[in-house]
Amino acid sequence: PGAACTPCAAGSASHADVGDLAGAWRLREAGGAAAGRLTIGRGGDAKYSAGVRGQFVLWHPHHDTRYPGAFFLQHRVEAGGSGPGWEYAWLEDVNASAPQLVVRRFCGAGPVQCAPAASPEGSPLFERTLLGEHESGAEAPCALLEGLEQAPGGQEGGLCCAAAAAVADAQGQAFVASVQIPGVARWDDLRLVNATWNSGLCGGGVQRASLVFDPNNPELCSPAAGASGHAGGVVVALARRGGCSFAEKADAAHRAGSDALLVVNIPDRAMPTFLQNADGATSDPPVPTWMIDAAPGEQIVTSLGQNAGAEAQIRVGPLRGADPSSLRELCCSASCRERVQSSVADGRGGGIDVACACASVDCSASAPPPSPTPRRPAVLPRASGSCAPCPSGLAASVAGLASCHLCGHGQTARARGAACEPCPAGSAGLAGRCSPCAA
Repeated sequence: PGAACTPCAAGSASHADVGDLAGAWRLREAGGAAAGRLTIGRGGDAKYSAGVRGQFVLWHPHHDTRYPGAFFLQHRVEAGGSGPGWEYAWLEDVNASAPQLVVRRFCGAGPVQCAPAASPEGSPLFERTLLGEHESGAEAPCALLEGLEQAPGGQEGGLCCAAAAAVADAQGQAFVASVQIPGVARWDDLRLVNATWNSGLCGGGVQRASLVFDPNNPELCSPAAGASGHAGGVVVALARRGGCSFAEKADAAHRAGSDALLVVNIPDRAMPTFLQNADGATSDPPVPTWMIDAAPGEQIVTSLGQNAGAEAQIRVGPLRGADPSSLRELCCSASCRERVQSSVADGRGGGIDVACACASVDCSASAPPPSPTPRRPAVLPRASGSCAPCPSGLAASVAGLASCHLCGHGQTARARGAACEPCPAGSAGLAGRCSPCAA
């Protein structure tokens, strides 16, 4: 015992908190010249504005004993195309409220390309020292928006990150409908299949509309007359599957004056994943369209037929919408909105449709002031001398990590947290949590 230091095994991590380094740091050379920016996630995932990336860990086979307790980072991409380097980082308490990040960077290309200088602690191949000042009010790194390899959990990625994740999750939710025939019957939480041309439907559906079925034109392969009797209100046409394509039904509903279409599936026929437009079509159908399962759909058709003159009402929307606070943060904070839009333009951001999400958000309305959340004072890196298993849902995929982390989108932690693995077939998820797909 005590003869040598050994790394924590995969699936466990030390009690040192690499999260103390998390945040955005404005860097300068030891001489004072500006040196770019560094963002560090709660799991140690790091990205320099100059292009260097890596993950800070507490222990590594290359670790220099001159830097006990410092966090080690092996470069994955070296700016300028030179060989891989490495660095050590720690915090120094310059004052009680603003600790300073200290980075000692070393050159891995050897003395031919890297001056054979020694660090202040006496280690060879020293390149330079970088000093970091925490950017006050800056958002912590966010895997969803910045493409980092480890997702910060919940609020750890900042308010904008949490808001973006909530909106992305809501926009990806299955759609449901509620149908009511006053005084007759009511059907709630009816799962729907979306049409591929519904992507531009801001607001996520219809809040309240009349549901119209024409028994003389049940498959709606030609315009129906029923919608004309509901002038001034939103009308959703109801039609049975078959007889013509979904696009033709949607076009017929539109020409009859309906604002949307609900298709009833055929009994014993599998529900499709999406309702698709015809091959080779040059334009999308003019109205949003959904499909409902045969059993509740036929019940609604039968109830309308047995109650002449009864008017059905329908609401359509996502299974769970984004909460108002998330929408306000995304839509009413100019910096957050620009950050998300930039991320989506770069192919990240979970495919959030910002314009759609913000279409009905009133940013002029007053919002309750946020509760103060003072930043936890950073402390010097520390090692406890023990390794603890990763909590359920988190992983430490390699040996020697200082903290366990969330898995990426579409992944979850394997048993005992030794690695991340894909969500099983039939499920999907964000930030390490997999959920079964809607039936």
